[in-house]
Amino acid sequence: MTRDRRTGSRLELLALACLELWQDVVSAGWPPSDTLLTALERVFDDVPAPLRTAARAVTPADLGLPPTAGVADAEAVAARLGALLDPEAQELLARLPVRRVPLPPLSNDARVLAPADVAQRLGLRWDELMWLADPQERLRRGAPEQGHYRYVRVPKRRGGERLLECPRPRLLSVQRAVLRRFLEPLVPHDAAMGFRPGVGFVDHAALHAGQAVVLRLDLASFFQTVRRALVVRALMHGGLARPTAQLLGAIATHVTHPSALRGVSESERARLRSPHLPQGAPTSPALANLVCRRLDARLTGLAASVGARYSRYADDLVLSGGGHLARDAERLVTTVGAIAIECGFTLNMRKTRVMRASQRQQLGGVVINAGPSLPRHELERLEATLTNCVRHGVAGQNRAGVPDFRAHLQGRVAWARALRPSRGDALARIFEQIDWST
Repeated sequence: MTRDRRTGSRLELLALACLELWQDVVSAGWPPSDTLLTALERVFDDVPAPLRTAARAVTPADLGLPPTAGVADAEAVAARLGALLDPEAQELLARLPVRRVPLPPLSNDARVLAPADVAQRLGLRWDELMWLADPQERLRRGAPEQGHYRYVRVPKRRGGERLLECPRPRLLSVQRAVLRRFLEPLVPHDAAMGFRPGVGFVDHAALHAGQAVVLRLDLASFFQTVRRALVVRALMHGGLARPTAQLLGAIATHVTHPSALRGVSESERARLRSPHLPQGAPTSPALANLVCRRLDARLTGLAASVGARYSRYADDLVLSGGGHLARDAERLVTTVGAIAIECGFTLNMRKTRVMRASQRQQLGGVVINAGPSLPRHELERLEATLTNCVRHGVAGQNRAGVPDFRAHLQGRVAWARALRPSRGDALARIFEQIDWST
């Protein structure tokens, strides 16, 4: 039988589900029976009896999946499935409705490192590593100054305060090593534009520039919502064995000390009392991107289905496209909200915006109607400040009392240049004329 496109795509989905299951239990080995059937039921609805029978006859060893370690390739697994399932089973598979599309693993290499190996790679003794990881959260029962984090409250732009949980120097150093050795090799979904090399906010904004409608949504309490269990699962999809993923998850997550919970809302208090990604740890952005892979994949598919574009920068979700998006905005917001909940997040509905081309379309303080740029009034004010510095000297222009006024202006010019090079180059020429000796 010549395999048609539908059969081939179904075999690929089934192979990905097999790899998901294999990585979930790679440290202990796959169950000896019904494993392929479990993978089948993960992906498809209404599996008929003949196909269920055929799936029970396929063992993990038949698929070439190592019992505890090694390399598994999705294409190779799909090819084995095609050889093991008879023509009737493949025909039944081709007609099944898809319920869930599994994600490909971040790595085909199951790096089964023992926790002691992690300590060695990080240059730590075992007892020191366990003290820093504190998997039983014993330190939160002591004095706050004995813990590995200090707490800083900073004002939000629109009122209220944000709690920053900043690791102390020893843990900070170890988290940076974890980021470098274990997290940076794992590439998040292409829709993730923040906290990764090679792309950034300018790319995020440029993707949605010049669109008839821009729909902006916000994930509530982004880092606090990412629980340790989600982090562990993301690390396992990166090829790490469960015990190692659990250890690194303990290093990278935190339960807030009770002393820092005073004055916190009940909903925020509940999140902070559970192991979560601390906003302030160097590992948190990379791990949040990895945890969001399924969210990004599903929203990319949703956007494609309605003829739109999608990208995410940290907790900001953006879809853009033609005028029809405005008509479908309510339905889209509801769908995005449901997908977010299924992926472990919730939307902050107060920050949802539907922006047409006839009004200012703005992302993160950047206007994107005709292309990424600072708002006109900010550009004019910056140009006026630079011009006054040239004509009248720097003294008297730093009305806000910025500590390093030169670096401040230089940074603003660089940001304007990154967004719109032509306008930024003109501002840079004015900046170069300033006499900083007076």
